[in-house]
Amino acid sequence: KPLPTLTVGLNCQVRSDSRGEAECPNTPIDSEEFKTYIIDNYLDLIDFAKADPETNKWGALRAKMGHPAPFELDRIGIGNEVRLSRTRPTVRIRNIAVVLVHVLEKIVEQILILQ
Repeated sequence: KPLPTLTVGLNCQVRSDSRGEAECPNTPIDSEEFKTYIIDNYLDLIDFAKADPETNKWGALRAKMGHPAPFELDRIGIGNEVRLSRTRPTVRIRNIAVVLVHVLEKIVEQILILQ
């Protein structure tokens, strides 16, 4: 099955370790960029795959692209190239946890709508 995977605002460890945080900064979780670029991308992906095309812009886009029925989205990859045993494991776990909370809230919201 396809596994859509999005970033959690952390750069590849190889680049960060070799170039340093100043040259390859991570996206702070308390920044507007984290909310609009990281969190919203996950929520938009869920909407694109599952939302009603009559009531949601991402569902409407999916329908316009020729797939009006929802996709079977039963998994999402959270983070790419995020090895927890490397540099700053606490930062990596925290970013993953913040994204996961928002994704789970969205999924619960959709389950409640369907009931």
